[in-house]
Amino acid sequence: MRSVFVETITTSLAWLSIVLSGVMFLVALILYVILETVSMKYGVRSGDAVEPYIGGEHPSVLSRPYVSQSNLYWGFIRRHLSRTYGFLKENMHTGRLSDWVKYMSSWFGLLVLISLIVLVVIVVMGW
Repeated sequence: MRSVFVETITTSLAWLSIVLSGVMFLVALILYVILETVSMKYGVRSGDAVEPYIGGEHPSVLSRPYVSQSNLYWGFIRRHLSRTYGFLKENMHTGRLSDWVKYMSSWFGLLVLISLIVLVVIVVMGW
């Protein structure tokens, strides 16, 4: 008697799974068709739509894409941190998501370690 009951439940669950999968597929198909019919179709753009928005500045700003050397901050960055930037660009920026996750998790781990050290120092010193 038990095996018939288990077999009936298993069969009904299998059919329920198949029916629900079909329903989910139909809902997804209907949503796709609705989105495709409602979404705007863009034609060829011309004129102002092609030019980038630069915050109301005169378009001559685009002819000078780099910050001038007279700016103290960028002068410092270019002079003293160019090797660091080159290292990061060549070795760290590979374009793979796993490298980015590894890099970000190592920074997060370093921050957690620093915060734990600070917390221990605060507890030991009694501040």
